[in-house]
Amino acid sequence: MKHLSKGMVGALAAAIVLVAFAPLTAVPARADVTAVTEEQGATTLLGGGDHRFIRFGDDAAFGVLWGTNATPNNIYLVAIKARYLGVADVTNGATGTTLASDRTIRIYTIYALKLGAIVEFNDLNQDGIANYTRASSGVNYTGYTEAEPLYKYASLTTAWTPSPVNRTDPAPGTRTWSFSLTARNLSYVAIGGSTTNGALDLVTFTFHLTTTVVHVDNATVPKYAITVERQGLLWRITNASRDGSVTWSGDRLQYTVKWDQKIVGWDFHSSNANPALVIEVGAIVANRFPTDLGEWFTAAIVYRLNEDGRMGWRNNTGADGTNETTGYRQPQRLRNNSSIEAGGSWTYIGRLTWASGCTVDNATRTMYAQVQGGIIGAIAYGNATYIGFAVLIGFSFPGGNDIEHDPTVSSDAFVITPTGGGTPSGLGLFVAAIAFVVVLLLILAIVSAGRRRKK
Repeated sequence: MKHLSKGMVGALAAAIVLVAFAPLTAVPARADVTAVTEEQGATTLLGGGDHRFIRFGDDAAFGVLWGTNATPNNIYLVAIKARYLGVADVTNGATGTTLASDRTIRIYTIYALKLGAIVEFNDLNQDGIANYTRASSGVNYTGYTEAEPLYKYASLTTAWTPSPVNRTDPAPGTRTWSFSLTARNLSYVAIGGSTTNGALDLVTFTFHLTTTVVHVDNATVPKYAITVERQGLLWRITNASRDGSVTWSGDRLQYTVKWDQKIVGWDFHSSNANPALVIEVGAIVANRFPTDLGEWFTAAIVYRLNEDGRMGWRNNTGADGTNETTGYRQPQRLRNNSSIEAGGSWTYIGRLTWASGCTVDNATRTMYAQVQGGIIGAIAYGNATYIGFAVLIGFSFPGGNDIEHDPTVSSDAFVITPTGGGTPSGLGLFVAAIAFVVVLLLILAIVSAGRRRKK
């Protein structure tokens, strides 16, 4: 496992968003969305710029962040939430004493997408994806390793022009926000020995955010029996097993964001016989492991409960995936009309979905999603440990002057009123989020850094 140093904090990172809670049986939507508030304006989060977040109580935030003239930046779709894993009875195995009873286990999880760059490639084998990997040295990417020719890229680190926001309440308990972010005349950067000419005329991302609040009664969540023993100054977990279930009630916010991506006026290289473009998207899962639950609580407990989080997808040969133990891999083309899902054994973190149909110069064509590789990292910061991984995803399109496509991310959050499972404990969302920035900068800065290095 590659560990990241604090010296890398200077770079930008993090991306959007997919965070969800395990499926729950819900009654009809509440008559209002008063638990939902909107936060907008300038921010220093994730490198800075402007943002529009939807807050749900004190434990969840979803939204979009982008660069401005004063602070050029990428676009990030962000979800931060408290993830309730269940409740636990904790016993000292050496003495038989009880360390905690009906203790709610809650960790903070972020699942985010960063819209990184658009890369031109020559689809020599006509498989529809960009066949390249990122060379690496230690924990740093050192450039592109090409299986097919790469010519240039346009970085999406820039100043974005936002449109006015259109807000609606189409049904009780449901609210929508729609707005666009546009950039013009983006400069190209050559890859390898290639040459560049012109600039990308226009790229627009139009976001359609929808939230629906429902009330949930008697949601079943796991209860665990955990045994730990003191080993020197630290606790060592000796057993973690399911020990029945408890019920919780509360409000659940369902969140989706569909974004329409439009690329206009790419100047393809004159020698590119099979022109195509890939949008690089950095996706991360990162968990904050707190110390406020007690000395006995460590990341090892979350691993034993199989709730550390992983991403899964299906390629042409079957199921595959990655987690914090997985390093770099060769690019994989994913199945059409598919998804990339993140979750644990019980909790469900989130989902990115897409349709294989795209529009190229007013004609329907086929696009493909791909996983280019990943990198992992961990760091201790403040009173918590952060462990996560980043995956480089690509959306590949046939070449054309006008390219359009519309993937979707979905997430949700659950604010509980315990009816038989203890009281939540832990730090507030944005206390954790401040520290989250550190580990996210470390992880995804590495994914971003490789793009600035030439083969």
